[in-house]
Amino acid sequence: MRVLCVVPFILLSAPAFAQEAIAKVYACADIEDAGQRHACFDALVPELKKNRAAATSTSATPTVKPQQQVEAFGAPKASASPLTAPVKTPSEAKAAAVAQKEQSIDKVSLPVKSISTGGDGKYRFVMENGQIWKQIDVEKLRNIGSGPWTAEIKKASMGSFMLSLGGSRTVRVERVN
Repeated sequence: MRVLCVVPFILLSAPAFAQEAIAKVYACADIEDAGQRHACFDALVPELKKNRAAATSTSATPTVKPQQQVEAFGAPKASASPLTAPVKTPSEAKAAAVAQKEQSIDKVSLPVKSISTGGDGKYRFVMENGQIWKQIDVEKLRNIGSGPWTAEIKKASMGSFMLSLGGSRTVRVERVN
């Protein structure tokens, strides 16, 4: 019965062979005798695994260019719903995590267009590429001058980011857009 529950999720991730495979699953499910039904599923699962492996190996992971990485650095990520996310085997999930880590960057250096201070005393940094970062801690930057500035933004712990201007103190920031 567990195999019957998993098979539809496997089929959703590989639509090229889904129609043919779903017919085989239904045929196995229609067998009255439990032993024969189980044997049918046991015979079907290796074929499904082979087809899934072929389907996933042919779909190459898109390579992300360095400029795209800089543009996406720190951008809020849309949360994927577990109901609509594709089902991955543990090995596929691990491979995807490794590929994502290899493609990600840990810091960027961006020219700063302007710096302003809000009513709460926190800084707002507008970069020349259009990104806007705002300070989320209470640290004060001293002697920042009148520019031009280059901000170095690094990934910090728990998904946060640290920004420094020309080697000055760092402030914790988040990307607004």
